[in-house]
Amino acid sequence: MKIKLLLPALFTLSIYSQQIPIDFSSDEDNFIGFSGSDFDFRSSSPASVSNRAGQFNNNGQNTIQGFYIDFSQPLVINDGNKGFSLQFYAFDPLSHSVLLKLENDGNIVPDVQVKTTISNPSASNWITVLFDFSNALDSDTGLPVTANGSYSRLSVFIDDDSSQAGTYIIDDITNGDTPSPPDNPNDIDVVYDVLVWSDEFNT
Repeated sequence: MKIKLLLPALFTLSIYSQQIPIDFSSDEDNFIGFSGSDFDFRSSSPASVSNRAGQFNNNGQNTIQGFYIDFSQPLVINDGNKGFSLQFYAFDPLSHSVLLKLENDGNIVPDVQVKTTISNPSASNWITVLFDFSNALDSDTGLPVTANGSYSRLSVFIDDDSSQAGTYIIDDITNGDTPSPPDNPNDIDVVYDVLVWSDEFNT
């Protein structure tokens, strides 16, 4: 008797969402400061323990100070998600600029950036700041460009090209994307959907 068992398998691959939106509720929403900037999570006013935000501090000792975060999965920019927004809080009534930069470590697409100036913000008040990456600038050439492709890093500059010191609160960085559910370690990644059983009897 010869028994033959054939089990063709269907392999499934799961791609999980990028790290957007960033609402600072997770410790993974941790920015790295450079050139004298530092980042911390803030759970006191204007944030709270139940609605944590990010605290961004420039010490004013360098004209180019900023913060960056690397995405857990590449951020894919297409025609439907080029509009970014964030909530910005300043403790002073001065004008400020916020620059968002999308970077690609593979150099397949250019790094792109958009800067928005808040002309007359009110002290101690949340402001919605908008960024349109369909009208971005190439970070290397300064020429207009439309963001398209995959990006691995988001950088934030507050009052770039100035030595203005200050502490600012940011929350809810988003481009409208909805994150996928987190990875479930109990998920089955191999599905056997065809079972063929063949019995051959020799008499």
